Amino acid sequence: MAENYLIHLKKLINSDVALLRSLGDVIRENTAKKFSGQKVEVDFSEIRSISRAFAHELLTLKNDPELKGSSIEFINTSPEVSKLIAIVQESQQTSYRHFRPDLMPKEVSFEEVSEYFESL
Repeated sequence: MAENYLIHLKKLINSDVALLRSLGDVIRENTAKKFSGQKVEVDFSEIRSISRAFAHELLTLKNDPELKGSSIEFINTSPEVSKLIAIVQESQQTSYRHFRPDLMPKEVSFEEVSEYFESL
């Protein structure tokens, strides 16, 4: 049976506000390296606010391929934090749902760019 691990954000960041994407990125990278295949709880006790970017990084943690077989759970989230996480999660789902490859611009080759500049 997998062991449970707790990441207590307040103790980790020594603040009640988590704003930086880079902090979320560091948490994601270290969690992926250390806890692959384990159950990890991210404890939001005493965290009153997070940024959209921080929420995005933590949601990315849940889908990190290096954490296959892991269970990532957010616990003790305030209503405000829960609401922002839900908003970011919904925006991630809808942005991919509306992706239309047929509307993507044509890729330009290095040769085409070179030819353009030579014509100037």
